[in-house]
Amino acid sequence: MEIAIPTQHKDQINHKKHHPAAGLKLAAGCNKRKEKFMNKKAITSDKALKPIGPFSTAVECRGTVYVSGITAIDPKTGKMIDGGVEEQTDMILSIMKGIMEDAGTSMNNVLKCTVFLDDVNDFSKVNEVYGRHFNQPYPARICVQVAKIPMGALVEIDAIASK
Repeated sequence: MEIAIPTQHKDQINHKKHHPAAGLKLAAGCNKRKEKFMNKKAITSDKALKPIGPFSTAVECRGTVYVSGITAIDPKTGKMIDGGVEEQTDMILSIMKGIMEDAGTSMNNVLKCTVFLDDVNDFSKVNEVYGRHFNQPYPARICVQVAKIPMGALVEIDAIASK
């Protein structure tokens, strides 16, 4: 297949770079360049429970912060807080705010959250508390009921934010 190139641009094209075989070499070079910039950095926060498994509280890569699922476990005691789904949601989003600050960003830069509920009938309660922690434009969001959340939590929320 031949591609028509306007005459005024022909002198700007290096034919070796556009040869299919050379294109493969360029693609391989792009992968190396991509790996160089794919350094990820673990984000730690004393405002969140230390991970109890092989994962990070949050990870930053290329200006994006990925926050692991947060439950309402008090980072000072290691125990689930007292109260219902509203109290747990408020605690989770307060922990998230601390993680965002330690990562050098804020709740205003949250792009997406996933909300996992023990009971989808709690959606409106969670939604009310959630709305107090975010400003418009609100993050994109998924909210689903799951079979079980660790440690008997009623809600768990993760997030993706920009810096």
